Amino acid sequence: MRIRSQQVVVAGIDGSPASVTAARWAAQQAYHRRQTLHVMHAFRATPSVFAGRDYASDTSALVRAEGALMLAEVSAELRARVPGVQIRMTLARADPRLSLVEASAGARLTVLGRHRRGSRREHLGSVASHVAAHGCSPVAVLPEDPVRSDGPILLGVDGSAGCHAALGYAFDEAAVRGADLFALHAREVTGQGLGRRPVLDAAEGREEHAVLAEQLAGWQEKYPDVTVRQYVVPGRPGPALLGYARHPSVHPQMIVIGGHGRGGLAGFLLGSTGHTLISQAPCPVVLARPDPPG
Repeated sequence: MRIRSQQVVVAGIDGSPASVTAARWAAQQAYHRRQTLHVMHAFRATPSVFAGRDYASDTSALVRAEGALMLAEVSAELRARVPGVQIRMTLARADPRLSLVEASAGARLTVLGRHRRGSRREHLGSVASHVAAHGCSPVAVLPEDPVRSDGPILLGVDGSAGCHAALGYAFDEAAVRGADLFALHAREVTGQGLGRRPVLDAAEGREEHAVLAEQLAGWQEKYPDVTVRQYVVPGRPGPALLGYARHPSVHPQMIVIGGHGRGGLAGFLLGSTGHTLISQAPCPVVLARPDPPG
């Protein structure tokens, strides 16, 4: 993977605690990488008619004013929390999903928050899923209350094109943070009886470990100071990574997986692993993507 040359980290906010948490994390990322933080808020004013009058323009002006105030307040907080970070702001009347995907084309990283289940906030859950599926840069999705940790980077390895991008991103993050890297490969095992825990036989285990080691070898040579631990486990990748992320002895700083898909819908582009992790993981989840051709 070619580490992206773009010098911008994008953070989408909607005024919710989840989006502010994500923006704080994005500010730290931008500061440590000496990059600019681009804080964005996009809104859609819904036209309304009452007693024969069209209130669309009035509604738009009010929502715009509220958005401008929110951007100013969040940016002021971020400057106070992370002195020295360079921040620019964008307020747009547009679909937040399309605006963030467009902004991601010029970013090294795009960061969004994940609302609590049952939250009345309309968008950032669906926006995060859409941008994670369609974004041009790596996309990070954070829970509202991420587990704070100086633990390892947890990497999902599956051999796909997206996985190659994830390898580069995860090794680079581990090097910058001085963190260990836990590389996990999960293989689904068929033919297990109902209620029995799936297991890999000895031959399968050796084969999968060899494949994992081969995929990591070049990156370990490039990043010799990063300590890597390798795990091969039976089962589906999403639940396996989630189990490690929730384990008290692991508590990763982030999970990194490859973004890839086979269809045009967000759910298919995310895949079951991506969907499971961005909706349930207790820490930031980064979906890395291959660089575009050329």
